[in-house]
Amino acid sequence: MRFFITNPIGYYGEKHILSPIGMLSIATVAKQYGAEVKYMDAYLDNPSPEEFQGMVKDFKPDVIGISFNVEDRIAAFDTAKLAKAARPQSLVVLGGPFPTMVHRDIIDKLDYVDVAIRGEGEKTIVQLFEVLEGKRSMAEVKGITYRENGKTIINPAQDAVKDLNDLPMPDFSLANNHKYKSYIPQEEEYDDLDKMSIVRQNKTEKPMANLIFSRGCPFNCVFCSAEAMWTRTLRTLKVENCLKQVKYFLDQGITDFVFQDDHLIANKKWFHELADGLKNLDSRIRYACLARIDSVDDETAKKLYESGCRMITLGIENLSNNSLKLMKKKIGIDQTFKCLETLNRNKIIVRGGILISTPGETLDDVSENVRLHKKLRKYLIEAGGIGALRIYPGAELEKVAERRNQMNFSWVEPFEDKRNYLMSTPTHIPLFENIPHETVLPHLIKESLRYNDHYLSRVLIRQHIFRIGDPEKRSFFNKTNERLLASKGILVYLFSGSILKFAERIKFLFQVLTQKEARVT
Repeated sequence: MRFFITNPIGYYGEKHILSPIGMLSIATVAKQYGAEVKYMDAYLDNPSPEEFQGMVKDFKPDVIGISFNVEDRIAAFDTAKLAKAARPQSLVVLGGPFPTMVHRDIIDKLDYVDVAIRGEGEKTIVQLFEVLEGKRSMAEVKGITYRENGKTIINPAQDAVKDLNDLPMPDFSLANNHKYKSYIPQEEEYDDLDKMSIVRQNKTEKPMANLIFSRGCPFNCVFCSAEAMWTRTLRTLKVENCLKQVKYFLDQGITDFVFQDDHLIANKKWFHELADGLKNLDSRIRYACLARIDSVDDETAKKLYESGCRMITLGIENLSNNSLKLMKKKIGIDQTFKCLETLNRNKIIVRGGILISTPGETLDDVSENVRLHKKLRKYLIEAGGIGALRIYPGAELEKVAERRNQMNFSWVEPFEDKRNYLMSTPTHIPLFENIPHETVLPHLIKESLRYNDHYLSRVLIRQHIFRIGDPEKRSFFNKTNERLLASKGILVYLFSGSILKFAERIKFLFQVLTQKEARVT
């Protein structure tokens, strides 16, 4: 049995490249079963289509697995098509979050894909091997959608892995671990936000390991589809098994980590035990992680820092209590700023952002986000602007979009909406539009100027009025009234108030556009 597992080739989207731990887990289970495994991280290796097909022809796999999410779906379909053309007799299998949600359409419409795996794939991939070896039929494989005699068949769901400790430790030797570069700033850079641009630019040469110690999220935010992939039951590895994985990389000379659990500190007792273990294991450990606002208190923040945490990504999402309620975040803005102050006091760098356009949100909610954006920025390493909610298959937001007739496309066909430029978002990602972008954009500009947010004003004005350097975007601007829409925000700002205010605001606007700090009453 030969198994080739990869992610999509030719995708150069907005991602910091991290080792794909889910793919490694599947590859390890396949090796344990006895399969000969070829593992490739195409984001890192970046093969050409011809090189990829050459690999397929040379390896002669029985099964080709491609793991991906919504952002790289089209590249994944192209990869599957190339794989099938290179070796038609191979079973082409798609897995990961996106195929879990869109399995029926994939099998209905993409004849070069044989199977879509739904949910966790460790049990399912072994059962597929058994089918090819004549040990069971396709009908007996749980958690797959496939095609039989031209008909799409949806088998019963696969049982989730109840105890993650039953899975083998991922075979990290399959990956080029030293090629994944750290985005955690060095200690001496913590007080210099300009130097911290390495977070975005990925200039550090230190390697970084990506690990996940848990699955499942007990929350149900409207924009998230994690429940459909992992269930809402939080399952964690034993701390001793977590530390065993960390030690593997320490032995390789790698001391920077990112723990990509959706909510590393959801179980406080478990996390405190993990933190103590990390602290005692090696003082060189530095890590980044993800967490919810309401999980951070003084004791936990102290544990985070003492165990090596130097950066945390928070689910801030919004700075309007009404919008947070509509998102089903179950937090408030008072908790947000208390959490930020606690983390800053404990010298932990924070990443996060603001998303608007929640169903039911008003322009007053948007204004509240702009009003507090400047305050937010003093706590964050990255808070460049305000974005719109993305639609993900399987999320509650998708169902709302369907009811509002905003889903006039197929997930398995190419999608492009150049109106996304209005919200500074890549055009291949569908956005939820609660209030028309044409209304939101001038409102954001007007409010950012009114609240004297120099940084946000400059970002918005330069992106939407004085855009340079991108021919495609410039062409879009020239063919639409988008520039006029953005200008409307400036005009409303300038001409609301007294003559004295007008003069002050002209001065402030000039300072914004010349990138000088500005203050105006």
